[in-house]
Amino acid sequence: MSSDTSMSGAFESDGFPSSDEATWEQEAADDVALCEADQGTLPAEARRALTLLLRDAYVCALNSPNDYEAIRRHQDALTTQLNNLGLTLTISTRYEVAYAQQASLDRPGPLMLKKAQPLRRDATVLLVSIRARQHNDEANGEEDWFVSQEDLRELLESGPYAGELDGSRIEKALESAIKQLIEAGYLAPVPTAPGTLRVMPILPAVFTLQRAQELLAALVKDGGGTSGSGTLSAKGVSS
Repeated sequence: MSSDTSMSGAFESDGFPSSDEATWEQEAADDVALCEADQGTLPAEARRALTLLLRDAYVCALNSPNDYEAIRRHQDALTTQLNNLGLTLTISTRYEVAYAQQASLDRPGPLMLKKAQPLRRDATVLLVSIRARQHNDEANGEEDWFVSQEDLRELLESGPYAGELDGSRIEKALESAIKQLIEAGYLAPVPTAPGTLRVMPILPAVFTLQRAQELLAALVKDGGGTSGSGTLSAKGVSS
């Protein structure tokens, strides 16, 4: 278990507490069985947290503060449950993010439940640059990090594969890369600011600067290649 190194919706129709705070607190306090034959030992909020850790790429306080705090409260019990499935629990208290990841097993174990998905090359190029910008913003005291689609277009146009992208190709590559980064949970659209994307805290939590530098060096070295995929796993964790 690691401590320091999503996004979840309400479970309003599947037996778990809804996202409504009053309902959440009441049901968590009642701690009733989910069914007559229920032999589970975890309280309601811990069961919800376990389900989210298994279902989603990560849980963060930014989007789901109650869920994140429940994971903190039940960290030991959740770790045991995840370990039984061949998974580990990591909690970054700095960025307030928690995620389950496939354990590195020394012997044959449970079937893999979490599989890392590689990012395509253009998405990987953007991710490396976004991580560097996020680091600089954080160093300057910024607690929230944003990028615009125009920023990302410029990053692609100046990246190691810029010679392969022009005209409509740059737009298609940009659209595809942004879509994948959103699906991976690294970026999230800002509803009140069209064309602006929030950099989610999972990025610095799992994607170290050293890893970014190594990947950038590999991308520059392969700058003349035509591969469509990078080797970075989506979210740095498995989904």
